[in-house]
Amino acid sequence: MGLKDYLDSVLWQKMQDELSKLINRPVYTLDSEGNRIFVSGEFARLCQLLDRDSSCLNNVKKHVEIMPGDVKPFYCHAGLLNLASPILFNHRRLGTVVIPGIRSNEDQVKEFEKDELSEAAREIKPISQDELRSYSNLLRFFVKVMPELCSQKFKYSKQIAELSFMLDFANSTGNCIELHKLLGSVVDFFVKKFDLSNCSLFALNHKARYLTNDSTKDVYEIIESIANEHLKANRTPLCTSRISEDLLFHNIEGIDKFPSFFLALPFIHERELIGYVCMFAEHDLRPVLEISAVVCQRFIQSLLNVTKFSQAEKCAITDALTGLYNRSYFMQTLKNELSRAQKEDKPTSLIIFDIDNFKSFNDTHGHPEGDRVLQEIGEIARSCFDEVDTVCRYGGEEFVVIMPSCGPDDAFDKAEKLREKVEQNGELTISVGLITALNSCVSAEHLLKEADKALYKAKRSGKNRVVKFVMVDKSLGVIDTEDAGSIGKFS
Repeated sequence: MGLKDYLDSVLWQKMQDELSKLINRPVYTLDSEGNRIFVSGEFARLCQLLDRDSSCLNNVKKHVEIMPGDVKPFYCHAGLLNLASPILFNHRRLGTVVIPGIRSNEDQVKEFEKDELSEAAREIKPISQDELRSYSNLLRFFVKVMPELCSQKFKYSKQIAELSFMLDFANSTGNCIELHKLLGSVVDFFVKKFDLSNCSLFALNHKARYLTNDSTKDVYEIIESIANEHLKANRTPLCTSRISEDLLFHNIEGIDKFPSFFLALPFIHERELIGYVCMFAEHDLRPVLEISAVVCQRFIQSLLNVTKFSQAEKCAITDALTGLYNRSYFMQTLKNELSRAQKEDKPTSLIIFDIDNFKSFNDTHGHPEGDRVLQEIGEIARSCFDEVDTVCRYGGEEFVVIMPSCGPDDAFDKAEKLREKVEQNGELTISVGLITALNSCVSAEHLLKEADKALYKAKRSGKNRVVKFVMVDKSLGVIDTEDAGSIGKFS
């Protein structure tokens, strides 16, 4: 039995057409013998020209025959990328769905002997890696859902709508790798799909809202809080068609002026409530309850993926012991701040400090105690600087602080405050090197080098002190304010 024996041809063609329209590219289905049985969309002119030669399709068949599960990328003999995924049903392979003729932005156009082919090849516009991943995700979802649809024909209408809905959802949120963007995309999706008056979403201590009337925000927050308590207690959706008469909400002042229909859905992961969504509308939301619950399950998975990515990203820029930013993040941030300050003609100050006699302390008390001291001083440093300042662990017992738009006198006050707080802590002291570039026309490496010289002088001069250098302009060298004597206050 072939693929057509398991599915309704009209249904398959319709849904494949929808996928083709969604990605604005051709899609075709091969049966188990490698024959094209469903084709959607218009092929690129190069593919049409090459398709006259059967070797093009034979090349696709060759790759498809040895293709494992999931989505398989491969290049045809014309040098274009194809994405293919097998159609599996009851552990049997019934065919393959292919998105052909893709040129990613990393691919080079193949040169052909015939001018007509070369011209057609140049017509194919390259796509980004994000778009390529989106195509793969949509194809993977398509071949996962469609066989199930085909095995239960009496459920076609319901599941077709769900598939189309989920394809739209995946396309709307698939490329979100930041939590706030994901939440905002989901809220926008619900508002547009369900024609909502208002919508709010909460997950992992983050939130996103769509309000048509911001002046009623306080009342919405009361409703959301009550809904949250209900979802915590019951872990089931809350749906009402007359919110002003509902026992949970009827005592709220002004509730009669709100949209009548309300739906709240929980996000449950490993039996824990990790968030919820609230929807308000002027029309009945009960018909969308089931599909909304399905979307919420898909959202939970996206949420977990984004959270894992954020954690990995944070680990890449954070020092594991102190929780401060690490050296690589410091260098990139310093370059960015100097570039911005140069455009705005603002000063930039940089501190580098290390712990006096730290090696002796480690040798005497052991490394665990040394780690504790590093953590304590990291916390002290974090508390001494403004939100715009960047505190980092540079390495070993050395720390650095970037202070944007901060002149030498303000920077010195902050450095002295830090030194005094560490000294008051009682165990060890620090030596501090400070450099201020008044016009920021200097490289990050040069500024760090001058700050290090100031630190070296602080160490050599008896430790537990701040040494301040000022760079008026990189061509004029550096001023040691102690050696210069009374040079007045800098702005």
